[in-house]
Amino acid sequence: MCRRVTHPALTLRLSCAQTRTRSCDVASASLSTSSCFVGGSWQAPMTLVGITLDVVPIAGVMNRIFCYPLTGAGEPAKTELQEKARVPGLSVVLNTPALTSPFVVFDGVLMPAPVRPEPQPECTRETALAVCRSSATKEAFLQRLLAELKPCSSVSARGAGYKQYHLLKKMLKGRHAPQEPITPADVFVCPPATIKKWDCCAPHAFLYALGSDIFDQDGTPLRYPLVGTCTGTAASSSEIAALTDGLVAVTPYAMREVARRLGWTLAPVR
Repeated sequence: MCRRVTHPALTLRLSCAQTRTRSCDVASASLSTSSCFVGGSWQAPMTLVGITLDVVPIAGVMNRIFCYPLTGAGEPAKTELQEKARVPGLSVVLNTPALTSPFVVFDGVLMPAPVRPEPQPECTRETALAVCRSSATKEAFLQRLLAELKPCSSVSARGAGYKQYHLLKKMLKGRHAPQEPITPADVFVCPPATIKKWDCCAPHAFLYALGSDIFDQDGTPLRYPLVGTCTGTAASSSEIAALTDGLVAVTPYAMREVARRLGWTLAPVR
């Protein structure tokens, strides 16, 4: 079975050379966080493409498509020194059972195999978690989560893909422009019904390939079924893309401690 979930601005289809019993899906956002582009925050907008197989994210592309920083005149920086300091564009992950190690390009750098997250101590009760979230969101969901995640510090950023990129910056060493301050984060939280699955499928593929996951507010791992959870029949694109129970993305270093603080029982990763 082959279906698609796409941003309204872009339609993609994926042909599966798999058995008839398997399902694959493409979730894409041609320009995630277009409001950031309009507002001049050119480091945040991305093109995001995620691919799932049997509801699990197996591949993703995160492409930062705009030049940053800009000159004072509002044009892309053009000097040789500035060109070398530009934000790198492309990050790619492919993680299938046939591979002994995920294939990962991050910030334009090919990660040597076997690809593993950067060595970091696992978070403990005393760890102040760096929680990435929107500075504009004041909903009760967010405030409750931040209270339960204490001790923690807030990392504000714009753009769903860009916020999750802050988690990847803690897990992988790529490169970025010196003029772009990025605080690596442990957790990304988002209230219900504020973003869609096409905003998180691509970064989810990176997290999943490196031993972590994305959950809803109750600790249920985020997956990408093509049928309705209640009816068991084919769902519409809007139903497939909906995130009605919020979103909590975590690095592998923080996953167990986040589960403890939020009272989750972690199931084996699938």
